[in-house]
Amino acid sequence: MKKSFALALCSIAIAVSTGSAATIYGTAAPLTGTLSGTNLITTGNYVGDAVSIDWLITDNLDGTFDYEYTFIGFRQPGISHVILDLTDDAVLPGRPEDPGAVTGALYDGTDPAVLEFGAEGPSPGNPDFPAGTSIVGVKFDETPGTNPMVISFTSNRAPVYGDIYLKGGSSSAAYNRGLLDHSIMDPAAFIARPNGMGGVVPEPSTFALCGISALAGLGVASRRLRRRG
Repeated sequence: MKKSFALALCSIAIAVSTGSAATIYGTAAPLTGTLSGTNLITTGNYVGDAVSIDWLITDNLDGTFDYEYTFIGFRQPGISHVILDLTDDAVLPGRPEDPGAVTGALYDGTDPAVLEFGAEGPSPGNPDFPAGTSIVGVKFDETPGTNPMVISFTSNRAPVYGDIYLKGGSSSAAYNRGLLDHSIMDPAAFIARPNGMGGVVPEPSTFALCGISALAGLGVASRRLRRRG
């Protein structure tokens, strides 16, 4: 109970600091995690398969971050392309507005990745992409389709929660549950990706406020428990 109360105050502190209503999409994301289970929606031949996407992000302490995504279980058909959220201020139609948003992209640690920048949504080339949604970001095209498959790159942007979509063959796909609704308040429904204008990483003062709020919450809860005792 004490922990839940403190976490609730922490979330409120972050929402207030960013000047917007509380949301998960676009807020600071952890450096490691997994998108899987009911939070990774699958279609076609992927339905029923034990698939997941793991991410590992390294802070290089020089203003850049190394991103690595491992796609596990996408056997038949192999992955054809992957679309990753970057948000608007990093992308112009057909090219990056911020060249530092994605650099040194590789497939499986060795092969240079084929990149396309822009907005992607429902189309014959993106089977089962949710109607009424889109991703502004980078498309990793002509992937090797290996299992597991790894996509890696370096970015000048810190990780926040966002969206991902992948196509396998002509009728199979997978995407994060949060793509359907960015107001979902469940971090497990999103994936970590480079920050952009649509997502604000809380300033250090925000985290300080979060810590103060959490400590205050623990103090209030503790006093309540003592009174009850």
